[in-house]
Amino acid sequence: MANCQTCGGKLLNKQEIEKLKDFYRLHEGKTCWIIGNGPSLNQTNLLLLKGKTTFAVNAFITHKDFDQLLPTYYVATNPRLMKSDFLKDDLIPKLRKNDITCFLNSEAKPIIGYPYDNICYIETTESPLIVDAGYNLDITKCLHGTRVSVVIQAVIPIAVYMGFKQIFLVGCDNDYKDLSMEKAHFYGTAEHYPNLLQLNNTARNLYPDYFRKKEMTSRENSSCGNEEFSLVDHEVKKLGVKIYNCTAGGKLEVFPRLRFEDAARETFSDLIALHACSPCGITKCSVDQLLPPRHSITLSDTDKNVDYGEMPVQEREILCKIIKNQNPKAIFEIGTFQGSTTICLAANSDAVVYTLDLPPKGHMDYHPPAINDPTLDVYPERPGVKHFSSTYACRIRQLYGDTRSFDYSPYHGQMDIIFVDACHHYDFVLQDSMNAFHMIKPDGMIIWHDYAEYAPGVIKALETVSKIFPLTHIEGTSLVIYGKQPKNDEGCNRAQNTYPESPDLLSGEVTKKTGTENLQGKKLLLLERLKQSPDKVDLLVNLGIVDLHQGYRDSAAELLKYVLILDPHNKTLWENLSHFEKHYPRSHTLQSKSFRMTTKEASEKTCQLYSLHNVPKELRQSYYDHTKDPLSNIDYYRDIKERLISLGMTVEEKEIEIDDFNQWLNQFSEIKNHYRNHGDVFIEKCLEHYVTYRYLNIARSDIFIDIAASGSPWAEVLNCRGIRSYRLDMAYPQGLNGINIGTNACDSRLPDGFCSTLALHCAFECFMGDDDIRFLKEAERILKINGRCAIAPLYLEDTHFVSTSLLCDQQNIPIEKEALRVWRDDEYNVPFDRFYSPESFEQRIHSNIPENLDARIIYFNNIENLNKYYKGQRIYCFFMLYCEKKHNEG
Repeated sequence: MANCQTCGGKLLNKQEIEKLKDFYRLHEGKTCWIIGNGPSLNQTNLLLLKGKTTFAVNAFITHKDFDQLLPTYYVATNPRLMKSDFLKDDLIPKLRKNDITCFLNSEAKPIIGYPYDNICYIETTESPLIVDAGYNLDITKCLHGTRVSVVIQAVIPIAVYMGFKQIFLVGCDNDYKDLSMEKAHFYGTAEHYPNLLQLNNTARNLYPDYFRKKEMTSRENSSCGNEEFSLVDHEVKKLGVKIYNCTAGGKLEVFPRLRFEDAARETFSDLIALHACSPCGITKCSVDQLLPPRHSITLSDTDKNVDYGEMPVQEREILCKIIKNQNPKAIFEIGTFQGSTTICLAANSDAVVYTLDLPPKGHMDYHPPAINDPTLDVYPERPGVKHFSSTYACRIRQLYGDTRSFDYSPYHGQMDIIFVDACHHYDFVLQDSMNAFHMIKPDGMIIWHDYAEYAPGVIKALETVSKIFPLTHIEGTSLVIYGKQPKNDEGCNRAQNTYPESPDLLSGEVTKKTGTENLQGKKLLLLERLKQSPDKVDLLVNLGIVDLHQGYRDSAAELLKYVLILDPHNKTLWENLSHFEKHYPRSHTLQSKSFRMTTKEASEKTCQLYSLHNVPKELRQSYYDHTKDPLSNIDYYRDIKERLISLGMTVEEKEIEIDDFNQWLNQFSEIKNHYRNHGDVFIEKCLEHYVTYRYLNIARSDIFIDIAASGSPWAEVLNCRGIRSYRLDMAYPQGLNGINIGTNACDSRLPDGFCSTLALHCAFECFMGDDDIRFLKEAERILKINGRCAIAPLYLEDTHFVSTSLLCDQQNIPIEKEALRVWRDDEYNVPFDRFYSPESFEQRIHSNIPENLDARIIYFNNIENLNKYYKGQRIYCFFMLYCEKKHNEG
């Protein structure tokens, strides 16, 4: 590690140095995140960093997500802070309250001393980083540059000293061209923190040298900052430390960039940067080499609002510049997604833009995606939804179809630019590339997106393509290009490619890798034949193999198991088992002792499995269930509420306090962690427990039962807090075993008045037959006087229907005559879910509630706000049934 010059501040004493040494290699080989205070944080979902090791700096306590994120470490070195009221009255008390370890500039020592044990002092200097002086990575000695440029240059040595080998930066904009405080940082004028506002207003007078140097950095367009960070990069690389910049925009270009969402969602520690991908046959080219330094491009407000799965803004800007330079007249986009990139293609050219994606649900040609890896594949509800109402809609042609079977022949040789950004799996990318080469003009260009380690299929496919055609990777992005490239200001072409006479070479490569058969067409043909012969073994085997190649692994597993039972010596089956068992070992599937089925049952199952494609939309759950898109159905649920009132039921409107809910999430972190992997219903599941807990007003004097609990830890969580709690489910062994009660909730055989509170979370709708009516009578019996019961959510829709899966044995699923039977068309094979209309709820449930149960429906009137606050989550707990047991005066 480089030595540093003598510092001019308060030197560290021996005790302080020993305290710092405790952190040496504390996180050896691990990964951490450093969060700056740049304005880009206002467009960044920092909650994706929950559970990761994070460093926050300076005024980050003012961020709206601070209390939820609670960074692991905090660093404050800014000289403006060291003697400020903000440090004493705001920053330190908040860090102490949350027990966060803090590293402070030693100048703060005379002012705050040691207000709590987790404070550490580091020595900093006002001198800038100089190449000859080096960059000190030993935090027990003096650190350079923390006053001249940014606090991040003090955080990095702390992280390196702790042993982190991979560091991600976010909110490190390194762009001070606008020095007004409302734009230089995410917190704007900080009016909600008067001490910070006062500090910002007086900073120029108190520290003229600091701002003079900062303004110099601004005039030089942040070049000084990049030079200093280049020295940082040089020094940390000597120790094998990798730093990646995940900031949206900004001018810090020293470190390779990764998109924040992709890096934040990674679960492995050895993530490789995008720029590291340089297989043989793919050359590299920087943006500066490729494009002129100044461009006039168009980015609409829609383009700047990046959703998960969309191209990040900085890459979109580069794409727009390429389009502008090429001046195309015809563009073909393979993979529309929501249409943001489509708008960019149209906005920066006069071209007609053709864009292709899978048909959406409800479309006459819709079929489920052939492959769906949740870590890689993102499918929109409505492909192109953003470009439908754009200014450029008149020049955009939305096409629907599977990219592998779509008829591209009308577009052969017609396209100036083709943008490939569809399915990221190897076979798909390879075939999309082949089709792109068929459509390109001799002087045209192909652009691929997502050439990155998070999409290994794209890398592998482009490696194959690069053996035949020369490709160029734009450094610092996930973009690869082929074809005639734009000219820079010096007029020289970079890596000029020549278009081959024919793309047949690649077509042959695709044929070898994937075959030329239209698998979807073959599947439809097999399904038609199975209608006449549902138990024909050879048809079933072929269908299973097609499913396997298309990615429907579960479906293939079921089919081949049925075939094994129908004809255990089938030669065709066993010839193909080697392919099948790469994904499903025989010992776990085909020879499972628990799997037994007659020939007749297997045939019936097979028919059920493949009959859903013929079910009209009017008999599918997605046609009736409005919880799939709650934000678009706010008025719909308000109308449901009014219908309940008109039928004479008591409805109370309540508002969910978001701040209180967030505090509850931190208080009951076990529930948060339990549901963390539940995708877009993670918050909904937590919310259901929150509303029942709050409205039941559960206290230590209560005895609580979690009804239909299954694997929920809720009863254990409450027991740990001194609340006597049980969980009840038919899946448990019969009787009372510890906190588990194995019984039917409608006939529990528990003593009268056994409990004082009980709740159902996303369970009441599964009570088949008349169990829903019987349950409330049983609840009244086992509740004490003044006992409470809550059911959340209470599923209410316009139509009374029961949804069921075609894969279930329908003989064992009773459905009342007045209810419509609809088929589930999602990934959940749930046998029974009941949704009430207001009228059916009144007739079936409300009119049968025991007289001494005071029942009311709670309507949460701000679910819209929660859906907007927790972006990407699906929150639909509009209604809850709440009952209190009163004295029976009779």
